[in-house]
Amino acid sequence: MTIVRTPLRPAALAVALALLALSPGARADGPDAKPSPPLGSRAKAFARNILLCYYSKLHPESPELAKQWDKNRKALSGLEGYSWKGLGKALNGTFIGIRPPEKGSGKLSVPIDGNPCKYQVRTPGGYAPGKPWPLMVALHGGGEGAGDGGEAMGTMGHMLNLGAIMVGPTAPGLPSGAWAYPRGYRTTRNIIREMAEMFHVDYNRIYTGGHSMGGYGGYWHAVWWPDRFAGYTSAAGGITAGVVNDLEILYNTPLHVVHGVLDTKQAYWSYVEMADKMIQNLELKPRNYKFVGIPDAGHGFPSTYHKAACEWMFQFTRDPYPKKVVCTCPRVNNPDADREMPGTEKSGRAFWVECLDRAVYDNDHAAKVVAEYDSSTNEITVTTPPVKRVFHPKADPAHPESHLIDMPNMVTKIGILLTDDMVNLDKPVKVILNGKVAHDAVVPRSVDFLLERMIETEDPAMPFAARIELSVTPPKLKAK
Repeated sequence: MTIVRTPLRPAALAVALALLALSPGARADGPDAKPSPPLGSRAKAFARNILLCYYSKLHPESPELAKQWDKNRKALSGLEGYSWKGLGKALNGTFIGIRPPEKGSGKLSVPIDGNPCKYQVRTPGGYAPGKPWPLMVALHGGGEGAGDGGEAMGTMGHMLNLGAIMVGPTAPGLPSGAWAYPRGYRTTRNIIREMAEMFHVDYNRIYTGGHSMGGYGGYWHAVWWPDRFAGYTSAAGGITAGVVNDLEILYNTPLHVVHGVLDTKQAYWSYVEMADKMIQNLELKPRNYKFVGIPDAGHGFPSTYHKAACEWMFQFTRDPYPKKVVCTCPRVNNPDADREMPGTEKSGRAFWVECLDRAVYDNDHAAKVVAEYDSSTNEITVTTPPVKRVFHPKADPAHPESHLIDMPNMVTKIGILLTDDMVNLDKPVKVILNGKVAHDAVVPRSVDFLLERMIETEDPAMPFAARIELSVTPPKLKAK
């Protein structure tokens, strides 16, 4: 994962750091203490230490932050002796303002693909950094050379009324399909990071989506980044066949889709309706999904539909550790598969499950992992069932379920991320893979792993203490 280095304002950062109490808090007796004591009142101090280590690695160009690593990493030496249950909540509730907040408009400090990224930003009435606040990343419509962040601020403006910080970036360079490709992911990733450095953002209540090209972004972000946002909306947007074939990953991902039946720009009968019909026929349907087809509307429709989408989406708060997870990987023969998303073209991630590698069958790296943990038994059940694909998706768009086929699951390596909010890491963690015990041992907590993952994902509210890697033997098949 490439980390974009972001220049800071030294004077403002020095003031922010001077206000922090950097005491490391009490230390545990050691990692061998059983059972590990709860973090309790130490959680806040450890959270500050973790965040300062995190920011020092994200911003090595800042002398003020660079010197924080040694002191705060040392203060974390006793953390492995505690239970980490509730650590994500403590991190989400801790704010270190290392960047002065922008008012009205601003610009990402680092260009995206050489193009500047301007944005508009608004805070809701009563905003104060004493608590975490929801964030809406509003994606504008347009196309090649067209579009503006201000348009999305208007379309999705009801989120501000609901109490969310709103930011509307203008797509850098204004390419066609700006939000649906790697550059769109890089833009939203950097926007979230810089907003969280200015405002106390609730990492479990970040939302995204928009209209037209912004609707594309909402849908694609849901499928390719299913664990980052609390809710996604796609209005008059669209998707491609490759995205349709990854819809199983939406199991824990709230997605609201609204589309005009008379839309000629993003034809209702194409992949949008087909995706809806496919979702209805999945065995593991998304738990929070809503599709609204407007019979007498085209590409545009009354603002009441956008308002309703905002209210539907705003009801959800992300659960960083859902008990059951479905993780899929993109198709290799999809031209968009070289995306710079949380994984590579051969891997994928959803919450605490990773498809780390896979084999090839018929020019398709079809891979899916279904996993569920049971806190009461300290067990995790993992299966690798067949992958659902749509065969000849345009042959009969009204009935895509008739073309829903099972592809062999070619996953070869699985990662299971762990923390005390899921299972008790003081006790052996049993993993049952496809009916057989694949792991049954204590998994030690690691501060180094915690920091490494946090720096990679830039998601402090979803910390992990360790990872178990599982090997899978895929079926031996001849390519067609």
